[in-house]
Amino acid sequence: MSGRRVAPRPLVATRTVAWTAVALLGAAFGIHYLIDPDLFQHIAVGRELLAHPRSLGVSDFIEPYPDYPYVEDKWLACVVVALVERLGGIDGVMLYQIALCVAVAAAWYGMQRAWGASRAVGVFGVAVALLVCAFRLEPRPDTASHVLLALTIALVARPAPFPRLLALTAALFVVWINVHGYFVNGLLVLAAAAVATALGDRDLRAPSMPTVPQRALVVAAALAACFVHPQGWRALAGPVVQLTLMRSATFHGGIQELEPIGRLFTGASTVQWVVFAVPYAVALALAADRTAPGRLASTARGRGAAETRRQAAAAVAALPWLVWPPTGMADAIPYRATMALWVMASVEVVPALLARRLFAPLVFAGFTVLALPAVRNLPLVAPAGLLVLAPAWTAIEAALSARARGRTLARAALVATATLVVWLRVSDRLNGFVRAPTRTGWGVDADRFPVGGADLLLRTDFPGPLLNGFDVGGYLLYRVHPARRVFIAGNTSMYPLEFFEAYMQQVAGPSPDLARIAARWPFATVVWDLASPSSQHILPALAADPRWKLVHLDHGGVVFTTAPAATALDLEARVAELAAREVQRPALPTWLGGRAFGHPAMNLPGFLFNVGHPDLALVLAEPLWNDAPSEALAVLIGAAATRTNAVGPRLPLLEAALVRWPASADLFTLVFIGHGHEANRLLGRGDAAAARPHLERMRALQPQACGPYTGLARAALLSGNRAEAAAMARAALERDGDGACRRFIASDAALGSLLL
Repeated sequence: MSGRRVAPRPLVATRTVAWTAVALLGAAFGIHYLIDPDLFQHIAVGRELLAHPRSLGVSDFIEPYPDYPYVEDKWLACVVVALVERLGGIDGVMLYQIALCVAVAAAWYGMQRAWGASRAVGVFGVAVALLVCAFRLEPRPDTASHVLLALTIALVARPAPFPRLLALTAALFVVWINVHGYFVNGLLVLAAAAVATALGDRDLRAPSMPTVPQRALVVAAALAACFVHPQGWRALAGPVVQLTLMRSATFHGGIQELEPIGRLFTGASTVQWVVFAVPYAVALALAADRTAPGRLASTARGRGAAETRRQAAAAVAALPWLVWPPTGMADAIPYRATMALWVMASVEVVPALLARRLFAPLVFAGFTVLALPAVRNLPLVAPAGLLVLAPAWTAIEAALSARARGRTLARAALVATATLVVWLRVSDRLNGFVRAPTRTGWGVDADRFPVGGADLLLRTDFPGPLLNGFDVGGYLLYRVHPARRVFIAGNTSMYPLEFFEAYMQQVAGPSPDLARIAARWPFATVVWDLASPSSQHILPALAADPRWKLVHLDHGGVVFTTAPAATALDLEARVAELAAREVQRPALPTWLGGRAFGHPAMNLPGFLFNVGHPDLALVLAEPLWNDAPSEALAVLIGAAATRTNAVGPRLPLLEAALVRWPASADLFTLVFIGHGHEANRLLGRGDAAAARPHLERMRALQPQACGPYTGLARAALLSGNRAEAAAMARAALERDGDGACRRFIASDAALGSLLL
């Protein structure tokens, strides 16, 4: 019989299978284009340190602030990635990116196993954590910190001779303090272990585990190890200094990853909050039931029953976050998965506290608090959530494995989950509005960074200093330093906060004043990317100024210069060249679910529209529609067509877009105006019959607008129906809120005579 009881057997048979699955999961999350600008800045810093070790802590990278002293808390990671790049070039950096993701996956797996998770649960947890952290898994020190954090948590769980524990902890933190400022998270984990032990944690007070004084000594040893840094105590204080910068609204508002997570809940309605809250409250009530069996009930009948009920209720409570999220996170699966994981873990916190297992809830609560101020801290929910959930999931697996059918279903669910997570990554469906990783591929994303612009700088002797945007300063340093410095780059500790605030207000703000900028920071060449929001402000200003010549343009960026010998670009010819190159094709074939990207392909037509070339914008924008339709693309096409008086042929596209995005005010306006333009064109040539459907559509869209009635009056006159024309004219005047229709009717002799 399929439902007979059998001896429990692991879903993942061997360690080899488990570790292979973990490595493949991690590798899938490393195979994407190099997109993080900080990565390239780290390579530039590492090169400088290898060439001049005494330069550590002195920035020679920013033109307005040469020789600026700063805390280089990532120097070891910078040197490592610079060596990788020196030995293997960009291919080496890609392999480094993959290796880091594999290392993170392996560390998460080992962390769960150290806390008693089964092999299957460990693999499942890794898949979930990779999904949650997808937007931060880049070849940067933050990713290495996830490895070190998981190792720290594993050290807390593993019984070991105290001298060995002390030595391992100290060694780990000597490395961590020189890799990244997130070492503070490790200190918090060790402190949580000491507190939990003092409070009588059932797991940490076991005879083989360190005592409270020994836990305190471990914390002290880790703290002492954090002084082993070339800059001493200043590196230890670095994270505190960074926290003080967060008080600046410009600072955390201008850097996406530092925005508070509150923006993710934008658009949540009262009904949504009720849907989120009610099942969650039920799950918490069920979790608080003291009569439920413990997490590892001794009998086969009781094993996993309570955990199954709790996690089933928690899954129901988490589901709305996945299928009906607030608009603030609707386009980003990792954020939705984070909330689902948090809900399920928080439900499991209750029985953990009741069972006096305190360490995991303390870490979970602490990391939740740390995630609130900045989006970039959200990945901390992953290891903390797994720490809470792994025992419950392991108990559920044991219960399922006791039945042949249950084991089969559980194994199928594990394979399906891992496959789905990998597919979501390689098909580019985890992106949304988050910065990275964007697209599956190999090498530098030349459609995101001004690769061609940097090539031009290296080939020519354009005058300096440079003016560049915040998002590409790191890449430009990688390409042109030490021959040139950059205006600004992503490491905000390399210059004072006041400079960043001035940049955001004067350079990247909505009204850049080129003369004022040049007076304060003289520059003669501009290299800017097209993906940054600031490009829609400063690039039109440059294009409109006759002193500046556009000398380079591609999908990634532009170069402007005042060099007298430079030849301005033939824009029309260049657009024709770029139109022949397809940039939105996905790496995974569409028949396998590969997602075509509107970005970065849409950046170039957006630039052309903003600098006053809507006709050229249409050349590049319209071919994107069939492969990568989006609300933003439809708005761009409609606006460009309206600007060029060629909206008529695009009305079917705009109408289809409005059906797809009915809440879009911009699309609604464009459709209304587009029908108006087409109706006026047709009325102008005397074709009342062809104009009437457009006017009726306008009236259906805005019944209280006077314009459609004025047009219908004109159409009726052309058809010889004066009675209808008079009725429509009166209806127009009744709806005329600002006098525009009255003035138009009065200016038209035939229409005006109807009202006499």
